[in-house]
Amino acid sequence: MFYLLQSTLIDYCACYVMAYIHLKIQVTIMFSFFKKDPLKQLNKQYSAKLEQAMFSQRNGDIKGYSQLTFEAEQILDKIKTLENKIT
Repeated sequence: MFYLLQSTLIDYCACYVMAYIHLKIQVTIMFSFFKKDPLKQLNKQYSAKLEQAMFSQRNGDIKGYSQLTFEAEQILDKIKTLENKIT
């Protein structure tokens, strides 16, 4: 009798754990649509920095151009590291 009770209790706990894991996976998948892609955001920042650098160069601000180009290169390094982690 005790064995039967213990067996059903274990089965009940196993079912509960499996249901919890299944629900957790569904919630994670469901809300992953709202998560922003970091690569897309970094690419946008990179393009904006390059555009700012171009306008600085056209206006004759060479120091500003150098600084903005340096910042763009740092963002590009971040992009490359993220791409390497993904692949």
